[in-house]
Amino acid sequence: MFVQIGVTVLHVGLAAAIFFRSRPDIDPAHPVSSARWHRQYLSLGAKALLGLVAMIDVGMLGSSLLMWTGTVISWAPLVVVLPILAAVVVAIVTLARNNRERDEGEQDTGLTHGDDDKYWRGGFVLHQP
Repeated sequence: MFVQIGVTVLHVGLAAAIFFRSRPDIDPAHPVSSARWHRQYLSLGAKALLGLVAMIDVGMLGSSLLMWTGTVISWAPLVVVLPILAAVVVAIVTLARNNRERDEGEQDTGLTHGDDDKYWRGGFVLHQP
């Protein structure tokens, strides 16, 4: 039980640190929509991490129930692994599907990042006019 509490507190702390301390990478060409996308993606990432923590707790609960009841079955490891594996797959798929900034019709400002890909020659030399 104390391990469950420790894991949960650790991951909630990590989610809070990520959510409150991460610096947004704002696109100068679309500053409003990229800031909005960053906040939404950060929120989605925190929810995915907390969902993963919940499934880790479910796996630990299943393991504890098997141990407390003295149940010995061949598929007992699946009680721990399946919830965690399912949460990892859901988190990866959800974050990957939402990893692109949506074009919300914001006017292009004409500005670019100083290290934009178009300024790199051969991928190794930065050349800014």
